[in-house]
Formats: sequence, C-alpha cells, structure tokens
Amino acid sequence: YLDEVSPGQLNDLLTRVGTRVDPTRIVEYVRKRDALPLIKGYLKAVQPLHSSVVNGALNELLLQEEDLEGLKTSLAVSDRYDAPALAAALARHSRLEFKKLASQIYRSHKLWKEALGLLLNEGLFRDAIVLAAESKERATAEELARFLAATGRATLFLG
Repeated sequence: YLDEVSPGQLNDLLTRVGTRVDPTRIVEYVRKRDALPLIKGYLKAVQPLHSSVVNGALNELLLQEEDLEGLKTSLAVSDRYDAPALAAALARHSRLEFKKLASQIYRSHKLWKEALGLLLNEGLFRDAIVLAAESKERATAEELARFLAATGRATLFLG
C-alpha cells in the first residue's frame, strides 16, 4: 500500500484517523518498510500526544534532513524522547550547531560528563567553564581544570 499512495494522501489519511489508530504501531510498521519520510506530516500532527516513539522517529527524520530549527521546535513541543541517544547522534554530526544542540540536551538532562567531553572535544572552552559552574559538581570542575592545565589553557579560568 505504501508504494501505491502519494505522501500527501498518506499523511492526510493518517491525520484523519488520528488518535483512533495507535501512532506507535504506525511508526513501527512504516519504519520496517524504511518509509518514515512518507509520514513526516503525520508525525508532526501527532507529536503533541507525547509518544516517545513518534518523537524519536520525527527527530530521526529531522536529523537526517539536517533541519536544526525543526529539531529545536520538536524538542520544544515534547520532551518525551531518548535524550542520551539523540544527543549522541547530534554529537556525531559534522556541523558545530548540531554539536551545540547535543550539549544543550546533555545539560538539560544533567549529563554533565557527556556535555563537558563534547565541549572540550570541540574546543568550546568558555562554554565548558560555564557548564562546570552550572553543574555545581566538584568532579566536573576538576575534570575541566585537569584538561585545561594539561593542554596549557589554565589561564582561561582567569577570565
């Protein structure tokens, strides 16, 4: 059926049946057929239902499309998604803006070590200092201090 219908028709159909059909089952069915892009409109329409499966599929599509603003919007609409997995995927992206979004996700979930590692790897030392202060964790501050001292950047703490 997916091969015979246009994406617009499929999204219209799914949006009309809306909550009468389990969005999780739809995502799983369409994902097995490697056709998630066909239901992007539907995913956006049902995202307010806060299904982690729907959010994960939508975020996956937006990342594949390199739609940074779309990802930010999606994260603002619903916080039910696998944050560590999404942040890790964003951290592997080649564009710095996606890496910064990964750091923000790590931060918002208090995954200080992951956020700090990412910032240090990207040379975002001032952001790393702000993160260490925000974390209020001694271990995070010590890890940052060790890194900066070992790389000859200890003067960054001065201001």
